[in-house]
Amino acid sequence: CANLNLIFKKEMFEAHIHELEALWNGKTHFSSTTINYTLSGKRIDVQLRGAILPGSETTFDRILITTEDITPYQNALRQEEKNRRLAESMFIYSPTSLWVEDFSRIKNRIDQLRLLGIEDFRTFLDVHPEFVRQCIEDILILDVNQSTLDLFKAPDKTTLLKNTHKIFAEEMVETFREQLIELWQGNIHHKREA
Repeated sequence: CANLNLIFKKEMFEAHIHELEALWNGKTHFSSTTINYTLSGKRIDVQLRGAILPGSETTFDRILITTEDITPYQNALRQEEKNRRLAESMFIYSPTSLWVEDFSRIKNRIDQLRLLGIEDFRTFLDVHPEFVRQCIEDILILDVNQSTLDLFKAPDKTTLLKNTHKIFAEEMVETFREQLIELWQGNIHHKREA
């Protein structure tokens, strides 16, 4: 046990406190995620599980401890968080206006038309121009970035979202109609001037 100070360092104290607290509260099992180190000093993330063996509930003289190396899993979580922060920063600080929109209601409308047997979507839109407006109303704006606020001279997202009727002018209807046709045809990546 001479090398325990190399394996167990201060990073594990918080988890150890919770383990002791579980024992204090009469629990016979505990589990925690903590950090240990190899003898060469390499950090490893571990999942500890402990169980007091039968007959040792009052003395704690036999506690079975399992240690599982979860370093790859924890590394993946850390990388995922790093990637999320990077993507979020790219969205927030992009010099281009970016919108995150939910088109699921529009997808449902399009799917319903297919179920009804509509095949010529362009003709359907000619006969039912109100469908385009209904779809515009179905757009849920989830987020916008700072460049969007700057572009539309909005002080904040709430103000912008309350005034989308001023942003989405009549001229947008024809552009959005073409976007709907693209979606109908299965093209989910498209760009247009509006």
